[in-house]
Amino acid sequence: MTRHRRARLRRIRVAALGTVLFVVIASVAIALVSTARKPTDPVVSPFIPQTDGKFGYAMLRPAAWTAVDGRDLGRMYRDGTNVADSRVLLIVRNVALSHMEGDMDAMIFAEDSTLGAWTTSREQTWRHDHEEFVLLQSLPNARVYATRLTGTTMDGDTTQRLGLVAYVVDQGQPLVVALDGSANSGSLPSLDELRASGAIDGFITMVRSLHAIPVDPANVSPPLD
Repeated sequence: MTRHRRARLRRIRVAALGTVLFVVIASVAIALVSTARKPTDPVVSPFIPQTDGKFGYAMLRPAAWTAVDGRDLGRMYRDGTNVADSRVLLIVRNVALSHMEGDMDAMIFAEDSTLGAWTTSREQTWRHDHEEFVLLQSLPNARVYATRLTGTTMDGDTTQRLGLVAYVVDQGQPLVVALDGSANSGSLPSLDELRASGAIDGFITMVRSLHAIPVDPANVSPPLD
């Protein structure tokens, strides 16, 4: 990828990311692990199998979580029946189905449809944006990361974003699954605390189960919408 192309992709990513964050923040305020939850409490289990032909994937997902149609952002699940109670947001995308203008994942994958090239480009973007990341696990068809970003709101408040994200290539199709949390005050958990909570193990269980399926809006089981 040329320097000019990488710079263009970064500019597009900033615009697209702004859209993504606006939709997510407008939908739900989340914190990955709240002070009310004990470290040993399960975060994302138990699981049930979910077939979601509307968004072109099937996987194990948290049984008690509430599904949300994220449109171009993919399928979303939140860990509460009310927005105010939700602390975690799970996002699942089949990037091959994206119609979002400037979708960086789709553009990168179109240039080189290998997992290595896709994740290498993502790592370069995180470094450029000063976003901390750790490769948690490499699977035959996936890479699993933890990311953390500290920023400032328009009001001058410090905000933190913490995420577990996996990039998966299945049957030649690119999929992304992310467990995302943010907080405007206080501190987000460390990786050790996430491990103790079961969040990382649970997330990897979901990643291992994720695979692409043909698009069929009628093929959603159990029903979500």
